[in-house]
Amino acid sequence: MQLKRVIPWIYAAAFEMAAILSAAVLKPFSKFSEKRVLYPEKAGRPILLVHGYLHDASAWAYHKKKLQKEGFGPVYTINLGSPFSSIALLAEKVRKKALEIQKNEGRSDLILIGHSMGGLVSAFYATQLAPSGKVTDVITIGSPLQGTYMASIGIGANAKEMRRGSLFVKKLQKAMTENQTIRFCHIASSTDALILPQDSAISSAADAKTALLDGVGHVALLYSSRVFRQISHWLRD
Repeated sequence: MQLKRVIPWIYAAAFEMAAILSAAVLKPFSKFSEKRVLYPEKAGRPILLVHGYLHDASAWAYHKKKLQKEGFGPVYTINLGSPFSSIALLAEKVRKKALEIQKNEGRSDLILIGHSMGGLVSAFYATQLAPSGKVTDVITIGSPLQGTYMASIGIGANAKEMRRGSLFVKKLQKAMTENQTIRFCHIASSTDALILPQDSAISSAADAKTALLDGVGHVALLYSSRVFRQISHWLRD
């Protein structure tokens, strides 16, 4: 029994190191990552991918390509800029990006997909800043929706907001639970060493859709085919 519990963590650790290396290699290309690829014959609901803490748009190299290949989107990414701003300020940048997307596409049914802190930014924008009906879905990937103990070693206003039991996450949970128009979907990993406890990546919203994976670490979620298959399933649902 002990071995069965350890093996997924060993597997996750091995691929996490590869994922961290990949993220470091891609980081210099963050500006290029914001470029939108046009698929006029397949135009559907626009998707905005929102990166996490200390990351940028390059985080989405794998999932963006997969989404486009499968005909989803158009797909957009965003560089949030200052890594230590409050989540409310970062959500304001998403608000501006959402207006740009609406102008480009001529439609306002936006899907938000956020990794780690990006899930909190997405949920805050969707419940606090977006006009009613603007956001149809919020999909979070390894996001500390109920806070994480690991945020205690982070710096910046956003790190404080991501702490376990913070006033910010409590208010956000309430807003998500009370929202009746947005579909919330959450992916968590039982071997995510940065989201502690791991079930913090699942909101308290009663009707939220959830998926719990194992053998995949926090950064590796960005390069996981299992994560993409789950996202794809929800987008087609």
